[in-house]
Amino acid sequence: MFDLAKQFATDREKETSGVWIDVGLDSSILVARTNNRAYARAITREYEKYKLTLSDDSETSDELSDQIMAKIIAKTILLDWKSFSDDGKNLPYSVEAAEAVLLKYPDFKSFVMQQANDIENFRRNRAKVAEKK
Repeated sequence: MFDLAKQFATDREKETSGVWIDVGLDSSILVARTNNRAYARAITREYEKYKLTLSDDSETSDELSDQIMAKIIAKTILLDWKSFSDDGKNLPYSVEAAEAVLLKYPDFKSFVMQQANDIENFRRNRAKVAEKK
């Protein structure tokens, strides 16, 4: 029988406060889930604020959309990181640094969002499953 709890139950606290994801080389990111309330509110608030500019199909609109998304992800999804550098320079976490990195490296932004959308990272019994292996 298909058990919904086993397939879809997640830890709501982890969805908001985040989980540490190993990214290699002793580095990790703290990522919240995309369906958390702070993310949803920020999306609504920011897009309402700029809806006229965003409604036209222009390069300015695309750039603004990228900036808005980087800001929202930095504040509500990418909550911290450990042991990061950029071009060999140590890069301590801050919301501003995260926003800049998300804009500078679109593939990193995609990676962060993949992790934030991956239900496996937020399963209610994630720790129990890992312990059994």
